[in-house]
Amino acid sequence: MKCMSSPESWNRDRQRGVFIVFEGISGSGKSEGISSLLRYAADLDPQPVVTEWNSNRFIRWIVTRLDQKRWLSPNLYSLLQWISFVIDYWRIIMPALWKGRTVIADRYMYTGLCRDEVNGSIQWLGEWVAGWVRKPDKVVYFHTSPVICFTRIQKRGKTLFYPKRKSSDAAKDDLTYLQNMHTAYMSTFSRYISKETELQIAENGESYYMHQLAAYMLTHSERRSQTTITLPSNPKEKAREM
Repeated sequence: MKCMSSPESWNRDRQRGVFIVFEGISGSGKSEGISSLLRYAADLDPQPVVTEWNSNRFIRWIVTRLDQKRWLSPNLYSLLQWISFVIDYWRIIMPALWKGRTVIADRYMYTGLCRDEVNGSIQWLGEWVAGWVRKPDKVVYFHTSPVICFTRIQKRGKTLFYPKRKSSDAAKDDLTYLQNMHTAYMSTFSRYISKETELQIAENGESYYMHQLAAYMLTHSERRSQTTITLPSNPKEKAREM
C-alpha cells in the first residue's frame, strides 16, 4: 500500500477533479462569466464548487480593522491575503478536487501575485505559495479595458480596496490601480502559467468560451472522478471583493 504523501500519489492527486480559474481586474466581467458557465454546466452532477478570492470572514474583519486604524501596510495586507488564500486552498479547493469535483475559482494565486507587485509589497511569500499549489487546468482571463472596468465600478457605486488608496484623489488612484493591475496580469501570466495550464483570453468579458468550458467540464469530470477519496466538504460563502 502506497503512502498518500509519496511523490507518486501526490502527482496522481493533482490530476483529480477539474480546476478552472477566472481572472481579471475588478469590473472585467468575471462574475457574469462564472454565472454563464454555471448555466451551461447545469447538467453536471454534482454541481461545481465555486470559490472566491479572500473570502475568509475573520481575515477580512482583521484587514478592515487595521485599515480603519491606519495600520495596514502593503506587506501586512499581503501576508493576510496569502493566509486567507491558504486557508481556503486546504479547506475548500483541495478537498473538492480530491473527491473528483469540479472547482471554479473566482481569482486564484495570480491575483495575489499581481497585487503584491502593484502594491509594492513583499513578493517572496506569494512566489513560494505559487510554487507548490495545484495548477489550474484552465485559466480564463477577462481582458477588459481598465477604463471600461472603471466606468462599471463607478456605476455600481463600488469601492476598490488597496493599501495605497487616497481618499483625496480616489478616482484617479482607482483608474491607475486598475491599469497597473492589468499590466501586472500580463507579466504574471508569462511567468507563472505552466505547461499544465491552458490560458484563454476573453476580450471585453465576452462569454464565447463558456460553452466550450462547460463541455470540457462535462467531459473531464467523469474521467477524473474515477479515483477519488472521501473528505469532508466545507460550504463557501460569497463575499464582496477586497
